Amino acid sequence: MPVLPVAFSLMVSFMSAVTLLGVSMENYTFGTQFVVINFAYVIATPIATHIILPVFYNLRTASVYEYLEKRFGFPARLYASLMFSLQMILYMGIVLYAPALALEAVTGLNRVGSIFAIGLVCTFYSTLGGMKAVVMTDVFQSLLMFVAIFSVIICAGIKAGGLDVIWEAAEEGGRIEFDSFSFDPTVRHTWWGLIIGGMFTYLTLYGGLQSLVVALQLGIPSSLTSLSTPGSNKIS
Repeated sequence: MPVLPVAFSLMVSFMSAVTLLGVSMENYTFGTQFVVINFAYVIATPIATHIILPVFYNLRTASVYEYLEKRFGFPARLYASLMFSLQMILYMGIVLYAPALALEAVTGLNRVGSIFAIGLVCTFYSTLGGMKAVVMTDVFQSLLMFVAIFSVIICAGIKAGGLDVIWEAAEEGGRIEFDSFSFDPTVRHTWWGLIIGGMFTYLTLYGGLQSLVVALQLGIPSSLTSLSTPGSNKIS
């Protein structure tokens, strides 16, 4: 597939309603210090793209667990795949619940019905269209998210009488904070916690996640995936 759709798909792989609703709530409730985590993403991106992902790309593996088996043996592959399955089952429950709350608030649908509706629609198009359908849906989702976010910002600015008014209100409420350099581990957000923790979080999501490796292989020409080179099944 072309680079742009795959890039959009990777971007929104973990940009769910949990992110949009949760991060907004975090900033409103505990201040803007959490924004510093974006610096961690800038630092971690070259590490993922130049050190970690080339390993999967050069091996032409369709699974991160295949790499683990070649490197550490079958028990490592089995344990990692089971842990990932458990994590995703728990994660998908939260991811379904968050948009179901929004859908319930907007349409008045029953919450349980909203959860089933969202789950059935996603399962339906994924089953019929496969990975390409998922990628193209991610492209539509990313565009929709950008439109929705900027719509909220513009409408809020118009209603409040300007973005500067909103900023002043946030300052008066003590929500504007970017200078927490404390080494105290009990402080909710500091530069050190967000940079270090954010890097580890980013690298686990965008350096070794199974869905990312699958999407990465979509960019490899099919003629190359069928080729094997001497020593390609060995990992130093």
